[in-house]
This record gives sequence, structure tokens and C-alpha cells, in this order.
Amino acid sequence: MPTIYDVATKAGVSTATVSRVLNGHPKVDPLMRQRVTEAVEDLRYIPNGTARSLVTKQTRRVALLISDITNSFFAETARGAQDALDERGYQLLLANSDDQSSRELRSLATFAETGVDGVLIEPAMPSNQSDATQRANRNKLSRQLEALGVPVVGFGPDRVTNTADIVTIDEEQAGFKAVDHLLGLGHQRIAMINGPAHSAVGSRRAAGYRQALTRNGVAFDPHLLISTNFRRDAGFEAMRTMLEWTNRPSAVFAGDDLIAIGALQALKNSGLRVPQDIAIVCIGDVARTIETDPALTSVVVPRGYELGRVGSQLLLERIMAGGKEPLSPRQVVLETRLVVRGSTVAGLVSHFDLIR
Repeated sequence: MPTIYDVATKAGVSTATVSRVLNGHPKVDPLMRQRVTEAVEDLRYIPNGTARSLVTKQTRRVALLISDITNSFFAETARGAQDALDERGYQLLLANSDDQSSRELRSLATFAETGVDGVLIEPAMPSNQSDATQRANRNKLSRQLEALGVPVVGFGPDRVTNTADIVTIDEEQAGFKAVDHLLGLGHQRIAMINGPAHSAVGSRRAAGYRQALTRNGVAFDPHLLISTNFRRDAGFEAMRTMLEWTNRPSAVFAGDDLIAIGALQALKNSGLRVPQDIAIVCIGDVARTIETDPALTSVVVPRGYELGRVGSQLLLERIMAGGKEPLSPRQVVLETRLVVRGSTVAGLVSHFDLIR
């Protein structure tokens, strides 16, 4: 089996240079890097990761824990994270919590056993837990992350530990933009189908909904706010419930695009027209919101790919600092924008029709 010394001899460089190339060190001459890479491929050299981690105290592995890998947004998040990590020679380990706190904690325990240099996490948001249970589980999560003793970056508005960095959007402003748009079109009876009310994301988007109503002089009616979860079937069932009301809403703000897609399907099944009978606006991802019929008006959030890439870059900065250069907890807020399409204004079919 070839060794690092064999690679160095074939490439005509020192073993230190080979090590820097294998560890993804940025300050390596491109020609040297190419020679080492070719030697590794020719010799079919496989670095001994276990031995290397014992010496460097690094595994060169990063964990990503998300709620639902079947959600295309989080699949993109994983891809963005992996691309950023690959550039620096790190491996991505992926786990899916399915929005279950117990599963989330078990995954972290597994990462602790295998060893990782950092954690990227989108915390679970169970829809069937009380506020007290949710707080207790979040405290368990925070303690378990702190026990790992590695840098952590969270996706969402709240820090998962006191020292974690976060990458997020202004959830309240996004909710406000969506509902303010409907009010500007003359809608007064606006319902909201939200994710879990006690979740950081759900509570902030609901706050934006209420703020828009208040600023436009429309009284908040708690009956018009349904809390469920961020899934397509939840939107479908919530919309079917609303259609049974005697005084149904003229417009619906969906807490995310999956909810909106489910609600749209329920309206179609009932023979109602969108937006003529009921208008829909959501917070969502461009890829999904332009594929519906009609295309969904949405407050567009950055692609999951950008979220994963930015989060990984923050994490790598902390890993590279190695505790020698203490960094204060950081927050990166990604921009959103309202994109008006056919689900609120009849006849608009393209996401290029009206952007503001």
C-alpha cells in the first residue's frame, strides 16, 4: 500500500507539501498541487484518516442535521454546504431529524461518537409539542451541542447555543411583506396557514402577519390563524377546513411554499379559482413557486444552496481559528424580496412579471 512518502517522491515535493494539499490548505502553489494530485491518483493513495486525526486532533468531518431531506430546499442546503466544505478538504456527514427532537438528539450522539470538527443544524420544529416541551427539548439540544465542544452554525432566527453563529432571514419582515401585498390589493379578510406556532420561524412569520394587519387598520381575528406544520399535506387539510367556514377568507397567507402548494391543490379540488375566488401568497423558494398553476406570489427567500454555503463558510472560519482567535457570535441575515405572480394578480405567469 503506497504511503505519503511514496506520493512525495513521485511528485518531487516534501511530505509537508503533500500533507498541505491533502488537508486543503489554500496557500499551495497550483503546480505543486497538481503534481501531488496526479501522484495520489496514479498511486491510488488513500490517506489514513484515523491516524491523521490522532495527530492533528481534527477529523475533517462536518455534520449537517436538517429536518427533512425530501424537502428540496434542504437538499439544496446540503449541496451548498458540501461544495463549500469540499473546497477545503472536509467531508459532510448528513442526518435527517424528520422534525423529531428525540431523533435529533440521537443523531448528535452518533456524531459525538464518530467525531466531527463542527456542526451545521436546522433545529427540529415538532408541531405536536407544547411550548414547555419545546423549550425543554431546545435546552437539551443546546446542552448536547455544547458538550460536543466544536463550532456550531444554526439555520434559523434563534441561536442554538450562546456561542453559535446563525444564518437566517428576517422572518417577521417576510411575513409583513406577504400580507401587506394582499392588503394593498384590497383584501380585508386574510387567513394564515402557519407552521408550528411555538417555533421560532412560525412565531415570527405570524408576528409579521399581525403587524401588517395592524398597520393597515385591520383587526386581527385569531380564528383566521391556523397553526399546523410546514408540509404540503398540512396546507391541503387546513385549506379544506377553511372552505367549510360560513365566512371564508378572500385571501390566504401560507407560512411556506409547501403549505401553499397543498392549499392550492385543495382549492382546485373544490373548483375554486385562484386568485379570483381566493388569493394565495407565501414565503418560499423560486424553484417551487414558479412551477404551480397559477404561479405562486411569494416572498422569495435565498436558495437553500446559498444558505448551506454561507453557513459552511462561517463554520470553516471558526474551525480554522481553532480557538486561538475568539470570534463573537455572528448573525448573517439574507435578503428576501416580494415577487408577484398569478396567485394574487390574475394573468401574471412569470416570476419576471413584477419584482419589488
